[in-house]
Amino acid sequence: MKVAVLISGLLRTYKKSFPTFKKFVIDENPHISFDFYLSPWDLTHTRADRVQEKTSLSDKDFEDLVHTYTPKKINVLEYEKHRADILNDTQNKGIYEILKKRIPSYGENFIWNSHFMAHQGMLLNYQHFVDSGGLDEGYDLIMKTRFDLNYSKVLSGNIDPDIINCCKPVGGQMLNNLIAISKPELMEKYFQTYSSLTSEGWVLKNTNVYFPECLVREHLNVNGVKYDHSIDPCTIIR
Repeated sequence: MKVAVLISGLLRTYKKSFPTFKKFVIDENPHISFDFYLSPWDLTHTRADRVQEKTSLSDKDFEDLVHTYTPKKINVLEYEKHRADILNDTQNKGIYEILKKRIPSYGENFIWNSHFMAHQGMLLNYQHFVDSGGLDEGYDLIMKTRFDLNYSKVLSGNIDPDIINCCKPVGGQMLNNLIAISKPELMEKYFQTYSSLTSEGWVLKNTNVYFPECLVREHLNVNGVKYDHSIDPCTIIR
């Protein structure tokens, strides 16, 4: 079995995260071949709350990242360029104003980083995967994830290739968009859904829908795809 692992976002705590991926995902599944497709931002850290810290990705950071993952493909994304593109888009400005009123306690940085930049990074990561010929590699599954997770046994035999497999919520927390796994055809629809959910119409009509996994709770159907919480919970390493 072959699995493409698509990882995007800020590097943050990847050096702590990857050992848990190796232990609970790679080592637990010796019959699976994993290929990594990475799309990190060119900043290693930008806090998602009211305080913002920016540290540029250095040559040493890049070398360490490649040494850690040995990626099949890597595409470093320009954070400020894409942020400017988002800021200059009229529809995005409309969505931002809606979210700012709806969740004022989250702060501007959280909304931009966790909603717009996270969405953009995932979509660019998938597009890079497609442009790199990833869909021609014969992968059985595609796994979308991020650089700062403390992994559990996410491929412990509960993966149904005919649905979008998502992480179970931790305790009473809200649904999360930490991991999604399915066959390539459904993951293509998953990323198409991401594009739909970033539209102003969706945000206006569906108060709590910010990412596809929310469709489980809201009982909505987009692109004819079923979602289920079949993956054991993972947590974020701060």
